[in-house]
Amino acid sequence: SLNSAPRGTLRITAPSWFAGQHLGEFLADYRPRFPEIVLDWSLDDRVVDIVAEGYDVALRCTGAELPAGLIARRVRSVRFLIGASRTYLEQHGTPRSPAELASHAFVGIGDFATLPLTAPDGAIDVRARAVVRFRSLAGVVDAVAAGVGIAPLPEIYFEDPAFRSVLKPVLLDYPFRNQTLYAVYVSRKYIPLKIRSFIDHVLGYRKYAAFRG
Repeated sequence: SLNSAPRGTLRITAPSWFAGQHLGEFLADYRPRFPEIVLDWSLDDRVVDIVAEGYDVALRCTGAELPAGLIARRVRSVRFLIGASRTYLEQHGTPRSPAELASHAFVGIGDFATLPLTAPDGAIDVRARAVVRFRSLAGVVDAVAAGVGIAPLPEIYFEDPAFRSVLKPVLLDYPFRNQTLYAVYVSRKYIPLKIRSFIDHVLGYRKYAAFRG
């Protein structure tokens, strides 16, 4: 009887760019279907050890191989674009080639020093000069929108009502190397219903922009 319906607390870790009104739309759709599940979200851009830290599911944007014992279900490809505020571009000019990026100020996440871009004829790595660094993309996008510098941002930010009139993508022929968003959970013989219900809902939900594509 305990397994007759999904219930309990579900701990989820996801990138900070999941925050915003679109996540609210997803929750508004999920909650009536599974009213006995409490969703405990952590929006964090570091790579979380879901086993050690006790998470049930990670929504993780990665191109790297996962540790043994984890299952990853592909949700969608994620496109990152180099972006800046319209004010910044008016003041500092719009870069027309990857080489011109060297003269621009970057807002970084973590300790990155190069930009892995996809050129029309293959992959290239471009050095970046970070003037401000954050550990969260939420901080990055706020700084970019304020005109501090340029940064690679998930395409979803350029569609967000809070930013779409402020941000502008540049070098569209040289996007940041694409990654894939996965729903990651621990491999086990029997998947708890609360985890299965969430994974199935994420994979089937296309109204929320972060899960589309």
